[in-house]
Amino acid sequence: MSDKTKHPQHYKLPDMPYEAIDVIRAVLGEEGFRKFCRGNSLKYLIRADKKGGIYDLSKARDYIDYEMMGMQEPEEPPKTDDDLRAVLDECKPAQPEKRWIPCSEELPKENGHYLVTFHQTATEEDLGFDMDDTDVRKMRYDTKHGWRTPRHIPSWINDAVVSTVLAWMPLPEPYKERRTDE
Repeated sequence: MSDKTKHPQHYKLPDMPYEAIDVIRAVLGEEGFRKFCRGNSLKYLIRADKKGGIYDLSKARDYIDYEMMGMQEPEEPPKTDDDLRAVLDECKPAQPEKRWIPCSEELPKENGHYLVTFHQTATEEDLGFDMDDTDVRKMRYDTKHGWRTPRHIPSWINDAVVSTVLAWMPLPEPYKERRTDE
């Protein structure tokens, strides 16, 4: 790796022997890390003529080197010691929560709409046909009353269908159309 881009101080974690790249690798896993490296190398190659010149080409090479190192047998086992776990635990609150959160682990702390995975079942005896379906939908959560499961018309269907929310996540930001005059 180039001298200018190898182990810069601004990527070192305070009072820790790790750099940001070590945390990224641990969070993404080896396959995700290789894709991260490939994407960053492409970014630096694409912008080299427009922005950073030889520095960007050097950064692209660094990311290619990182990716190639991940494809070979490591000389030492991956860092899974307590210090790295502590760093990862500290980093988690700063990351936006964009994963499925099982309801058995945690429920939303605020009223609002969430993206949910829910399971619906019914028997032929109660509904006229068997139902066993898992789906994704937007659903309202109320901290006093819980999940506002879908209500059906006619109302007798409500008694026949058992809906269970399995997991949830915050809704993504809505799409905003880009203005062409910007």
